[in-house]
Amino acid sequence: MDSPAPERDGFQLTSKSFVLPTDTSRLDPALKRKTTICNLFANHHLPIRDIMRILDETYVSVVGTLIEFGLVRERRHSRQEPVKIERRHTFFRSL
Repeated sequence: MDSPAPERDGFQLTSKSFVLPTDTSRLDPALKRKTTICNLFANHHLPIRDIMRILDETYVSVVGTLIEFGLVRERRHSRQEPVKIERRHTFFRSL
């Protein structure tokens, strides 16, 4: 029987590790920011809330980055199809 994946901050961790690039000065600012988020989470074991506070980032941004880099699993099990709404017929005609 498989043991459940370890969790942190309500997210299942993956077995993926994060290695910080040796020369981050050549990265564009957006990628540098993402690598900083991943480094703080994976290598310094900071909670998501602390990363948000330190980097002045939103929860969505930090979690999205961690999912993008494969450090945590997405909690949404499946993306639901859009709900189909049947149009109601009106008793009034358009003029």
